[in-house]
Amino acid sequence: MTNYQRNLVTLHRNSKKENVINMNNHERLDLTEWVIHFVHDRCTKDIPELYEDSDSGLGHFPMPDYFDEEGNPHTFYEKPYQDSYELYGDSPAFSILCKIINDGFLKSGWAFRNKNATIYGPKSAVCFTEMPLYALIDYVNARKDSGYVGRYGIAFRREELFEAGARPVIYGLTGEHKEISSYESLCGFRALSECTGIGLHEQYRYVYTNLPKKRDWSFEREWRWALPEDTLGVAGLPFMLEEHWQNPFSEIIILVSTNDEASQICNILKNIYESRTNNYGDYYDLKLIESTKVVSFECLEENFPDPTKMKIEDIPFRYKAGIPHITVNEETLNHVKIEIHKAGLVAKKAIEDYLIEHPNAQDYGLFGFAWVYTYELTEVTQALLDLNMVQAYADGCYRFYLDQYMQTYMIDLLEKGTQAAADYLTSVFHQKFYMGSRLD
Repeated sequence: MTNYQRNLVTLHRNSKKENVINMNNHERLDLTEWVIHFVHDRCTKDIPELYEDSDSGLGHFPMPDYFDEEGNPHTFYEKPYQDSYELYGDSPAFSILCKIINDGFLKSGWAFRNKNATIYGPKSAVCFTEMPLYALIDYVNARKDSGYVGRYGIAFRREELFEAGARPVIYGLTGEHKEISSYESLCGFRALSECTGIGLHEQYRYVYTNLPKKRDWSFEREWRWALPEDTLGVAGLPFMLEEHWQNPFSEIIILVSTNDEASQICNILKNIYESRTNNYGDYYDLKLIESTKVVSFECLEENFPDPTKMKIEDIPFRYKAGIPHITVNEETLNHVKIEIHKAGLVAKKAIEDYLIEHPNAQDYGLFGFAWVYTYELTEVTQALLDLNMVQAYADGCYRFYLDQYMQTYMIDLLEKGTQAAADYLTSVFHQKFYMGSRLD
């Protein structure tokens, strides 16, 4: 056998060996097909209060979402102020998770630590970890007092997140870590010098690493997705919004701490599925919502005595919750329809009784609207949905009007009648109903 033939045989054997290794990768405990976005408590002490553009002399602005090629900051101004889930102060992780689901996108940011951005370059980013679930559990337990990790997250399929544009981070440089000022580079809060070899639009992937000085975060196996300026129309990764955003996601898994929180998230998924749009009027991806699963760490701890080998792929289907499906029989539908009619008559009588004592109330006052609403997802609420008598809204409420019974535009009268109807329905269905109103 010639040397050439021997080399071919060796290459063939190595190729077969490599194929075996690649097949076994799916069985390795340190590998996973899922990448997780941590959701942790909001820590306002880390975030600069305002961004100051001292060069322009125009004063202060909200934190920018990205910087353009001229170094100008850009922020999505309007939508945060229209959001009924707007966060104030140091909000807990569960509240932030609820806001993310309601918005339908993961807000990108600069990952500030002690008011210093840890994202380099002109684009804000969303961070993920490729740690398997068992490693994530250990990491959460080890750093639970830090405030930067917690028992909440959203898991995405690795290949789908890659297709959406996310990439593994770059830990360290071959040469020296050298930064330049943001005003000199016109590209963001922090930037690397050209001599480092990392292009401006890839700098979001860079994580400062110095092993001798114990600056090592490589065990997090981090991925990042950078905001492509304003091409998406939202300030983040629109993973739960409709096909208009060309999302590659077929399934996500939401991780929460307790079983009760898992139930709450399932109800929120049901609510946004029925509402169809978020608070900004952006349509949800209904297929993705239907396929979304919710898992609690409490459930895993109760059913897996040894979680040290667990991966997301190993969680049995029966431990994953989804949108609750409530079936309502014909008898219940008829009962709810009758009681809503009675509530309308109660509202009408309440106004008539009020007008007896205040006969001029029909002629003077402000115009407005009033409605009955509930936050509870029950068989009664499902019946109202099935009967097309109630409208779901992404703020978590189910709302309907009884105007046809009250025949007035005066807000004082509408509030009297609607409150009486809400009280009646609360007593009949043993479910809390409220009155809401606004001026015309």
